[in-house]
Amino acid sequence: MDDIKPPDRSPVRHEPSLEVKPEPEAPPADDTSSVHGMVDVPPMKKGAALKWLRHPVQSIKDYWDKADRRKKIITIAVLAGLVVGGGGVGAYLLLSNEPEPEPAPIIIEPEEVPPEPTTVPSPLTGVEIEPELAELPVTAVIIENSPDARPQSGLYDAGVVFEAMVEGSITRFLALYQEQQPEQIGPIRSLRRNHIDWLSGFDAAVAHVGGSPVALSRVNSQNVKSLTQFNNPEAYRRTNTRFAPHNMYSSRQALLDVHKKRGYTSSNFSGFVRKTPSPATTPEATEVSVAISGPLYNVRFAYDKKTNSYLRFMGGVAHVDEQSNEQINPDVFIVMVANYSRDGIYSVYESIGSNTAFIFQDGKVIKGTWEKRKRTENIRFGDENGAPIGLNPGQTWITLATNENQVSVKP
Repeated sequence: MDDIKPPDRSPVRHEPSLEVKPEPEAPPADDTSSVHGMVDVPPMKKGAALKWLRHPVQSIKDYWDKADRRKKIITIAVLAGLVVGGGGVGAYLLLSNEPEPEPAPIIIEPEEVPPEPTTVPSPLTGVEIEPELAELPVTAVIIENSPDARPQSGLYDAGVVFEAMVEGSITRFLALYQEQQPEQIGPIRSLRRNHIDWLSGFDAAVAHVGGSPVALSRVNSQNVKSLTQFNNPEAYRRTNTRFAPHNMYSSRQALLDVHKKRGYTSSNFSGFVRKTPSPATTPEATEVSVAISGPLYNVRFAYDKKTNSYLRFMGGVAHVDEQSNEQINPDVFIVMVANYSRDGIYSVYESIGSNTAFIFQDGKVIKGTWEKRKRTENIRFGDENGAPIGLNPGQTWITLATNENQVSVKP
């Protein structure tokens, strides 16, 4: 009795009838009718493959009509998988084959071109100046040195100065200007023959008030660029603080205006050879004296290590420029020894040729030579073997001596 089960009273579910056919036996391992055991595909009859290739649509239709429900479900599932999988693979391939972004362009910066130099060496002084100043013509000015003419104006700003006797043992200055622009230069006096020889080496025009007969003759015969006061009075003025003839003055700008009027707009010359300053650790020439002619005109130069220049004394006192109120202190001081004679009352130096020179700079002294081969050629300074001597940039002051014994040097 215990093994009798009660009748099943659960509601009966009526499923649609399905024709279920028995599962076919698994094909042997070498049976080619299945693809890796996943899809049961009956072996193709001879010529079936050729039919599929020739009539694919009809072959698919015939396959579908003959397939049972299970094969149809498997076929649909496989096709769906292929579609989904193929889409995924296609998307992956599409994305994976997306072209890589182009690399950022490599920007090659152009090489920096150094700027054009804003300064150039002055042909006259060797100092670095603006290019337009280096194009200015050189002006030479004859400046008086008698006691009534002191203190002078404009000597402190001159680029090159020659100091030599004229007559009566009185000295006179030939001052040359290029980039410098002093507003007052003077007192201006008359021209001498040696002045013409020295200024011609700089292709300079010369400001003067008359001159010796020989000098004025050479102005005409040698085509010297003259800015004489007689023909250009607008560039000159007399002051009321001194007596004539010690009161004639001009300015650099007024003289440049005369340059322009006369067509003297440039100066073509070779300046002195220049070098970089190199002050001596222990100066060997701290004081230089030149006995030019007498107590009122003898000069002394004291080396100033702080400025690497030479403080000028004349007649026993500091030589101060009236315009700048500064003591004259050239960067280079040179004594040129030249044969000397007189033409009546006028002094004559042998200015064409060569002779001894003492070059003082950097607290040192070099005994060498000077050479000037012709009037229109500039002076060259060399050592005892004739090798060029470079001069420091700045003002160069040249004093004429008649023999070496006039020069004395203290260490």
